Amino acid sequence: MPGTPPLLPLEVSSASFFRIECSHPQLFQSEYKRSNRTKGLKIIRCFPHCCPEHIDRSYCGTSLSVRVDLSVSQSAASADPLPCENIAVFARFEAVNDVSLRPSECIEFETMAAGTQSEDNLEGQWVEGIRDRPSGLVAALRAPGMSSDEQILLVFHLNGKPFSRWYYDWESGANKAQRLMKHVLKAYVFEHCAVDANDDFVSFTSRQAYKDLYRVLHVVTSPEFTVISYRRTPSDPNHTALLPPHSMPGDEMLTHEDTRLSHTSVTVKVDPSLAQADQAAQVRPPEIPARLLPSMGKY
Repeated sequence: MPGTPPLLPLEVSSASFFRIECSHPQLFQSEYKRSNRTKGLKIIRCFPHCCPEHIDRSYCGTSLSVRVDLSVSQSAASADPLPCENIAVFARFEAVNDVSLRPSECIEFETMAAGTQSEDNLEGQWVEGIRDRPSGLVAALRAPGMSSDEQILLVFHLNGKPFSRWYYDWESGANKAQRLMKHVLKAYVFEHCAVDANDDFVSFTSRQAYKDLYRVLHVVTSPEFTVISYRRTPSDPNHTALLPPHSMPGDEMLTHEDTRLSHTSVTVKVDPSLAQADQAAQVRPPEIPARLLPSMGKY
């Protein structure tokens, strides 16, 4: 096992989830529906919430951002490159009883890369945070009166694409304990570091670097929530139906391209003679044989 890493000239003073340009008072919900997609993939709908509104017949997922505030020592202010360039954020869903990574624990760089979601690896459990490089957003979030020398503020975006898809392959079960299992989304703030051949920590840019690692600096945890299959979910009058009326089995097995198709109007041509016959059948009552009519005798 690697030895104790050297103290960083910076530390995470705080970190939190947020969503850009969102006026909803609640970021996360207490319950989410999960549907099956093609190739057995499972996707959480409406995560973290419907924003700006629910999108019917789509993934109805939105992006999520992580704010990381770093406190910096005097030695770090003159460092080149700044230590914040070594900071990375990865997030994943976890059941509350899962074994989590804790601060100071490490994960190999290659292991993380192999488990990170991408278009070629949709089953990966890790969602990589993409750092916001433009200064406008960061400047707007910085505390009033604080300069960049006093407060290093980093912002990472998770699933920052249209129709954000939040995959979660947790295996549910029929028993009550499984159905009521609580889950969270955890965002891990990592330092990119390395060890040499003797398992001593070195900079990942050092020539002595033998194995690249991610070391946990901080963990951001969402409120707990339950995950249920949308097939088990009763109708919600306050929520748009997941499937349109008269949908056929298998409609939920949509690819990303399929979701761009909405409720289009369809014109059906009907043979006029058939339509007239059908209308007459609805208006004219059936003839009843005379022998079956009731007797109309006097009382």
